[in-house]
Amino acid sequence: ADGQVAHPVHLRLRILDLAPGHGVARDFHDEGMHVLVGGEEINVPEGKMKGLRDRGYVGKELVLGIRPESIHDEPIYIDSPTTHTFRTHIDVAELMGAESYLYAELGGHQFTARIDGRSNIHMGDDVTLALDMTKAHFFDTETELVIR
Repeated sequence: ADGQVAHPVHLRLRILDLAPGHGVARDFHDEGMHVLVGGEEINVPEGKMKGLRDRGYVGKELVLGIRPESIHDEPIYIDSPTTHTFRTHIDVAELMGAESYLYAELGGHQFTARIDGRSNIHMGDDVTLALDMTKAHFFDTETELVIR
């Protein structure tokens, strides 16, 4: 990828009521909760949600960051309980040799995914992708620092 750099996806989100069975955030898996990005509910592993809950981020707006290589089209990720799967329309698909860059939207936010170049995804396709939420990072909107 001559001179091209795929930057992390940054999605603004609001941490909802994180208590299991209460409010808008429902428990989709036994060990995870979710956050809201635009109209998209994103499943987050309980370990990451516990850190956000313990640090007082319930009801606050955060930024979710995930690198393009942590967005996948492989069935092993699509079927995993630690990922969030979603349907999206591919606006642009660039084959760069061993990898392809996909440009699409999630919850009204544009993102770039870096996938295997052998994937058969083209511009105009509607596809299922998966965010590897074990690789996601959350940032405080006021300090812009990662929440650990």
